[in-house]
Amino acid sequence: MTESSETILQSSSHERWSFRKKILVAGSASTLSAVAIVSFLFILPFSVKAGAGDEFRLLEADDEFLPLRGSVVKSQNHVPAEELVNVNMTAYQHALDELYFNNDRISIYNETEVETASFVVAKLNEDDSLDELYVEEPISAYHEEVEDDVDKLSSASMNGSDVDLQNFWADGSNDAIYISRTTSYPARVSGQFIAEGSHVCTGALIANRVVLTNAHCVFDINKRRWIKARFKFCPARNGRGNDPYGCFDALFLTVSGNYYRGDWRDDWALMVLQRPANIGYLGFTTKFRHDQWAHLYHYSCERSYVQQRDCGKMWYGSADIWNYDGATARYRMDTVGASSGGSITALSNQVIAVNAWSNRAGIGAGNRIRYSEYVIMLKYRQQYN
Repeated sequence: MTESSETILQSSSHERWSFRKKILVAGSASTLSAVAIVSFLFILPFSVKAGAGDEFRLLEADDEFLPLRGSVVKSQNHVPAEELVNVNMTAYQHALDELYFNNDRISIYNETEVETASFVVAKLNEDDSLDELYVEEPISAYHEEVEDDVDKLSSASMNGSDVDLQNFWADGSNDAIYISRTTSYPARVSGQFIAEGSHVCTGALIANRVVLTNAHCVFDINKRRWIKARFKFCPARNGRGNDPYGCFDALFLTVSGNYYRGDWRDDWALMVLQRPANIGYLGFTTKFRHDQWAHLYHYSCERSYVQQRDCGKMWYGSADIWNYDGATARYRMDTVGASSGGSITALSNQVIAVNAWSNRAGIGAGNRIRYSEYVIMLKYRQQYN
């Protein structure tokens, strides 16, 4: 949130950061306001613990690619590599930040009961093209299907015995703190989200194969086009080239149908990895308490704020978080470009919002976890853990 969460990836000569935005993240809840219904549950907040992860299942080689079992493909489109767009990420992020913080017309967002929600999925191909699917997901049916396993599917998991939390938040300072031991939990499940040759953002594992980040890291909402890049995720990165668990290539991306159609407040995306990380993951929840204490691990590295040699280092911030308009949350943390996509967590390492914008004066904002995206996250964990 704080400042452009997407920092420019330095060129191969390491001379300048080019903030192009290559993002193949597809999949978006077309009805971000789509809030599935489960009659007796829809009024209550939902939460999912960080889980240890289910057994890894390979995707079936099938001509008809479906991101979730139960998806209904409404339309399909092949996008050649040359039709993807290059983005100056610095300018693009600043424009989105301004749009958010200088918007005089603040409408209060209230989720309504809906049976289905739409998403846009980008399946990444070897030739750098992508197949774009506009899909409709039966949100209500999904929730009923996983109803008995909600606690397990939404909880966090260390996936190991390392429980060193390092007390980074003890002093209550809003200054970003450098994290030197990135392999401790929960730090290790956050990582640098890389659009090779274009820009970088932040992401976090919410399942063994699923990364949560911002939609603007993969999709240009102004041009309504996917960003041209190859995407990968490097968890627990501790400086350039220092990746204790290696990096993981993207299989496909998902953004909400609302974002795809221009709703910039619906700024979240899921990236499914080609193979599982198996290092643990965060939980997620719709529960939101005004003024609760929240935490953010991020990879801020915007030029003018962070020295280039420090791009790729992990930072930490904590602060009170408050509800802004029902769709977004605000908080006071020092973050800049490339922190975009970082997970804002509260109790039990559960994500409550995704860092997306900053006024570059210590105030950040992000997309809250709401019902329709919560249910989709449940299903992605169930299917791609």
